[in-house]
Amino acid sequence: MLRSPTGAEGIVARPQETAAQFKMFPVYQAHQEEYLRGMMGAIISKPQPEGAIDRLVATGMKTPSTNGTAMLVADLFGVNRTAALKKIDCPTLIIASAKSDELARQQAGAAEISHARLEEVEDAAHAVFVDQPARFSELLEKFVKDLPTTPAGSTP
Repeated sequence: MLRSPTGAEGIVARPQETAAQFKMFPVYQAHQEEYLRGMMGAIISKPQPEGAIDRLVATGMKTPSTNGTAMLVADLFGVNRTAALKKIDCPTLIIASAKSDELARQQAGAAEISHARLEEVEDAAHAVFVDQPARFSELLEKFVKDLPTTPAGSTP
């Protein structure tokens, strides 16, 4: 997923969203399992086979909540990666949920990558590969199939 790469500048740009995120950190730390179950419900919109969500939550529980919080803060509000996006000079596939709250930022980030292809998938939450695995695979296979056979800048 292409997250908002704006770093700490995002705090000023989206103060209400930032405040809501920071309000959730203590919930995550005090009630990690419940938080993770809720998160899975938010990022996966399709029914899953029995035990699938339990396995995902169990995997999430392996990361101490203090580490998880630090990782989220670093990812969401750490380094501003906007300039790095412009340096990507290879074919790049970004698959996003068409109903994502972050879609506009994902579109803007994709626009910064010279050879990016952004695919928006309908009827999926954040975990597109879980909600729409066939569509996700189809997009990935097409992307790989359409890759140039010679590297950019080289002669065949």
